[in-house]
Amino acid sequence: MVEVDHFDVTGHGGEFGIGSPARLEIKSGVVTLISKDGQRHALDLHHCEASVVGTCLDVLDEVSEIGFSTKNPQVFTEILKVAPLDLETSLQEMAKILYKTKKSKNQIYVFLLLISVGIIGSLIFFERQISKNVIDWIPISVDQVIGESVHDQMIESQTEVSDGILVESLQEILDSLTPYIPSDEIEPRMVLIVSPEVNAYCLPGGYITVFTGLLELAESPDEVAAVLAHELAHATERHGLKSVARVTGTAVAFQVLIGDMSGILAAGGETALQILNRGYGRDDEREADDVGLEIMTAAGWDPMAMSTFFERLSDQKNIEIPDWLSTHPHPLIRSSRIKESLRLRESKKTSSGVGTAPVIDWAGVKRTLEKL
Repeated sequence: MVEVDHFDVTGHGGEFGIGSPARLEIKSGVVTLISKDGQRHALDLHHCEASVVGTCLDVLDEVSEIGFSTKNPQVFTEILKVAPLDLETSLQEMAKILYKTKKSKNQIYVFLLLISVGIIGSLIFFERQISKNVIDWIPISVDQVIGESVHDQMIESQTEVSDGILVESLQEILDSLTPYIPSDEIEPRMVLIVSPEVNAYCLPGGYITVFTGLLELAESPDEVAAVLAHELAHATERHGLKSVARVTGTAVAFQVLIGDMSGILAAGGETALQILNRGYGRDDEREADDVGLEIMTAAGWDPMAMSTFFERLSDQKNIEIPDWLSTHPHPLIRSSRIKESLRLRESKKTSSGVGTAPVIDWAGVKRTLEKL
């Protein structure tokens, strides 16, 4: 029997207005806000942020702009059980702010909970700091070994595109970006896979896989360049290896410090597969967007294409889009942030393209895609 938890909360946004009584339902990891007249609003926790409003913990779905607030510490505990990593971190930070001033006898439980969360958070922070610093001790060859092994697993059952115009056009776009990536140790390698899924991913070491569905959605080679630049940034900023280090913790970090790479190599493949399934965290995605913008702009591509591609991605209803691509964070949020970044860059006149983007026969690419 599926366990269902219900809590009285204050709903806000949409029909709840500034605030009105509501019920919060948590069932099989799904969180639903129920109005007093029985209307149900599922909250996507991948889009939610936590904050403190007065003396309440507030959780808001940034896309639907519907959320709830509560003083009940049990709600915090139950939401924490089902929260994705980004929301979990946000909840812990808000709990520290909210509950540290609570002094009444009825809130001793909350205080103890906060102490527990604080201790766990401190341990996590300690581990992440060690993991972050130890990355500098690990040669790029480790990224490449991890990336190559997972890459071979991922494409062994896939159909690789061999058509000249598609492969050559895509490779030409990648080659135009490569001189401007912030690492001369990364040597990108790429394959194109026949699939309707709008997807591309880059494994540690620069192993890039692009699905034909992404080329079908893109309206210009600039948009493809934007996606490739973003994926390259994941490799150059070593997001995959940092995720491995965060997962494996201090034990493997200390192994690396004494020159033993066996632990991180063993954990690398499994963690890389997990990243493909759920995506990178929001901080990594934001950094990849920022670095990707710099790469594609330096190469002579139109950086606004990154924003327009995410806008179009958010409008798609009847095509296959992987969950991680559409929720980490939401494409519209990413599009708006990119536009703001470009606006600030323009106002400061910080950079301009130094390269010349190649001319791609985009009409020919589209005609060839139709024949696959």
